[in-house]
Amino acid sequence: VDVSNAYLHADLKQDVYVRIPRFLPHGGKVAKLSKALYGLRQSGAAWHDELRTTLFKEGLRPSLVDPCLFAGTNIYVGVNVDDLFIMGDSTKIQHLIDALSQCYPIKKKPLDSSVDFLGIDLHKLDDGSRMSMDSYISKILKDFSQVNARTCPTGPERLTMESQPNEPYPSTEYAHLVGRLLWVSITV
Repeated sequence: VDVSNAYLHADLKQDVYVRIPRFLPHGGKVAKLSKALYGLRQSGAAWHDELRTTLFKEGLRPSLVDPCLFAGTNIYVGVNVDDLFIMGDSTKIQHLIDALSQCYPIKKKPLDSSVDFLGIDLHKLDDGSRMSMDSYISKILKDFSQVNARTCPTGPERLTMESQPNEPYPSTEYAHLVGRLLWVSITV
């Protein structure tokens, strides 16, 4: 389930003022915000508090380990910003979706035999389900031109100054690659 314009449904707890751009009506004046906007530091926390309150009303409680995982009787909800991944009894799922649609405009994503959530492929099978990151890992290989790469033995004895490239790898690309590989390593 995807909540449309999620941050705009959250009330701000602190006073936040913005200057209206001059090219808009009332431009140059200062306005006090009552709802969160994308780009504000407080918006993520405000939206989480808003959603948490709604899920509490529906009998779901946050996990002690991860505040973005909510559990109820025979129903679980994983939250990633404005995307909700709901698992459990089909009647409870439908009840929760109906309750959420009373509070927020939502887009229900079609449930077919496989779903991608945060790079994790979830495949529905006749006798259960299967999780993998095959497509995510393939995308990493493609993005960094490593589809046809071959493995080779490595170790401290094989790393010498002569074996390193003359030009440094662009730091932002390197950081991006490391971040994606770390995501795979903690998820698998």
